[in-house]
Amino acid sequence: DLLNNPLSAHIKLSKDKKADGTLSINNLEMDPDKIESEKKQFDHEIDKINQVKSNPIPHRPNVRYIENQPPSISLQKLTDEYFQAVSADIEDDKTLRGYKSHLDTFLEILGEEVPIDQITRKRAREAIEILKQLPPNRKKIPAYKGLSIASIIELKPSNTLATTTVKLHIERARALFEFGKKEQLCTFNPFDDLKPKRERRPDQERKVFDDEDIKALFVPEDKRTKDGYPSRLWIPLISAYSGMRLEEIAQLDSSDIHTVEGIPCFDINDSGGKKLKNLSANRVVPIHSKLLAKGFLNFVASQGTGRIFSELRIGTVSYTH
Repeated sequence: DLLNNPLSAHIKLSKDKKADGTLSINNLEMDPDKIESEKKQFDHEIDKINQVKSNPIPHRPNVRYIENQPPSISLQKLTDEYFQAVSADIEDDKTLRGYKSHLDTFLEILGEEVPIDQITRKRAREAIEILKQLPPNRKKIPAYKGLSIASIIELKPSNTLATTTVKLHIERARALFEFGKKEQLCTFNPFDDLKPKRERRPDQERKVFDDEDIKALFVPEDKRTKDGYPSRLWIPLISAYSGMRLEEIAQLDSSDIHTVEGIPCFDINDSGGKKLKNLSANRVVPIHSKLLAKGFLNFVASQGTGRIFSELRIGTVSYTH
């Protein structure tokens, strides 16, 4: 267990216990680019083992060993099977990328090849503590690109993941092991009932829009509403007056604006290749009177047939990237 710390899980070795109680460490593999830091960590673990040797743990006669038990699958194998099952139920590419990102983080912390029956509550808690020290969007920030999680933590980032984000990561890990239990791949969920302790007030975790931010979004005179980009004027307004998701607005066709029982409405659907977050997203939303007063229907008519915001080009998976 001493050598199964999440930060040293990638250090590969084999251990042979001799008759006199000493350990022989063989076939040691370390990262050639980080020999010194890994050697310090390995020496630290050896010191721990020596302490245990000088203060032996009392014999526990109640421990039972199950022979011929089938080998546990790796965390990577469980993750692959879970992601395949999730992909069959979730069509939204952005949501799937979120799942994969969160699970990949735990794979990196705990180790891809670690058997799932070796992931204890203790290791789950350690993984969460490591997660809380990571910065948001670490793979997009140049200063952290190519660095291991251990190296990033050594830099002590001042901006770390919000509590809500850590909670979401834990939910993904919990769901992963629940899947494993249902598929009879494991009998225990190490992330069950684990929650991160809130270390900052909610108002400290999220920046609030100030007056200048609001003006930047909604004042027509702002440069963001320049000619050829009507989306910059209308999408924030539709969002504010409807609660619709950004991608639902960006992919609207002129045919999706029609009257239902005398009331102009947005018809949110997945026809013509449009994508929705889930099945319940298929719905009809009345167009707010403020939008009508600002001339939204006249704007739609001026755009002709096809997509209303034709200036938007699809990115990796969305128009609102």
